[in-house]
Amino acid sequence: MSQSLSFLCQLSAIFLRYPDEFIKQESVELGTLISLSNLSIEQKKAFEEIRIFLEKTPLLDAQSQYVQLFDMSPSLSLYLFQHVHGDSRMRGQAMVDLLEEYRSAGL
Repeated sequence: MSQSLSFLCQLSAIFLRYPDEFIKQESVELGTLISLSNLSIEQKKAFEEIRIFLEKTPLLDAQSQYVQLFDMSPSLSLYLFQHVHGDSRMRGQAMVDLLEEYRSAGL
């Protein structure tokens, strides 16, 4: 995986997490990382917009919007098996099976 793709994935993971105090405390540093990165202008702009939104929005409001967007909108769910199994028992078994795959690969 190229260094810029790895950075893009890591940055995306940070911004897709449930909002917490970390995102507020590290906002300035995240802004610096974004500005100094090799990302495209469009990517930098998109990440910077999200960063500023999370920095300026009260934490409870950001958390509420996160839940509305990702937990209450099945088509936008971040849960890996939500799209395949919904809320059925098969989703739980699929997560257990995936965990076993990770373990067998040494992860």
